[in-house]
Formats: sequence, structure tokens, C-alpha cells
Amino acid sequence: ARQALLAKGGSEYFDALLLDVPCSATGVLRRRPDARWRFSAERLHTLAASQFRILHGAAAMVKSGGRLVYSTCSIEPEENEQLIKRWLAEHYDFRFLKQRLLLPGTEGTDGAFAALLTRA
Repeated sequence: ARQALLAKGGSEYFDALLLDVPCSATGVLRRRPDARWRFSAERLHTLAASQFRILHGAAAMVKSGGRLVYSTCSIEPEENEQLIKRWLAEHYDFRFLKQRLLLPGTEGTDGAFAALLTRA
């Protein structure tokens, strides 16, 4: 992804980056009922591994002092809170600022997760 951005004339580093990663879609089951049939522990593990790699690659493009928003349409801790905690344990140059988990129906929305991180 980094090479593609640079090839199109993008900056090597960004002030802010929104990362909406592929996920299990458990937060949007009411609109995507087919997602329930693709859900499994194995797929969840595979998705979390991919999300971790995507986050790692994207974070390398954030400037010092820049912000990164990690987002999913999932409500699974393995794709959200747990993943962010594990990722931050390996990336000391980033700091956790805040996160939000929306559960389906509680605020008139689908389920979703977002975490705001900043690079030191």
C-alpha cells in the first residue's frame, strides 16, 4: 500500500490516517446477515493477524505527532481492544488516546469500533 501511495505522488508521511480494516462484520449483522455464516474462530484469528499487519504497515506512514484512527465494523475484542493493546505493546512510538465501541442498536447505529492513536 505504501508503494502505491508514493507512486501516485503521495507524501511519505501523513499527519492523519484513517484505517478501516477488513473485519468479521459482526457489528453489521442486521444489514449483512450473510456474515454470520462466514464467522468462525479460525476466520477471526486470520482476520486479526491481517489487521495487525495492516496496522503495522500503515503506522509506518504516520508522521511524528500524527494521528491514526483504527476502525472496524466488528464488535469482537480480538479485532478491537485486544488487538490495539497487543499492537501498542510492540510499538512504543505510539500512544493510545481513546477508543469507542458502539454496540448494535444502543445508539441507533450498527456496531463499530474505533481507536485513536498518536505517534510520539
